Amino acid sequence: MIAILSGMFVLEIYSQQTDSDFGAKLIISANTNRWSPTSTLTVFFQITNCSTNISYAVDDIPTLNYSIYLRDNGRSYTPSLAGLGDFGNRFYHPSYWMIGPKKTYSWSLVMKIGTNVPPGDYELGATRSIAISAPNPTNQSNVKLVSNLLPIQIRQ
Repeated sequence: MIAILSGMFVLEIYSQQTDSDFGAKLIISANTNRWSPTSTLTVFFQITNCSTNISYAVDDIPTLNYSIYLRDNGRSYTPSLAGLGDFGNRFYHPSYWMIGPKKTYSWSLVMKIGTNVPPGDYELGATRSIAISAPNPTNQSNVKLVSNLLPIQIRQ
């Protein structure tokens, strides 16, 4: 997979796919699989609506209703936001973005880690809450999508 980030080609994107019980899936990828406290990591997010008749609503600010984590052998760390990446393609409504059937919503965030994360092999994962849109807006239900896990090496 090749992605364009700020006019620059990122030739290696590390990703794996996962399926969802909700007809939508969250896939993450990163511009590298090596990270250190002195560098940043660009994480690319995609929510794909796999259904043919259901729409999903996502908050219009990509930093809301998500979590991203590093984990290994029972330890978990939360990277922090270092900057905003590309907010991607969107289907706009005043307070949320609609993801119609067979459409994809994508964005990226630039993340950093603290010096408290020891070197080693980790998995990077994310979650994002979305709403299943129903014909009657008062009948919406929220679901939490869980991403695939990416292998990440932390180096000092």
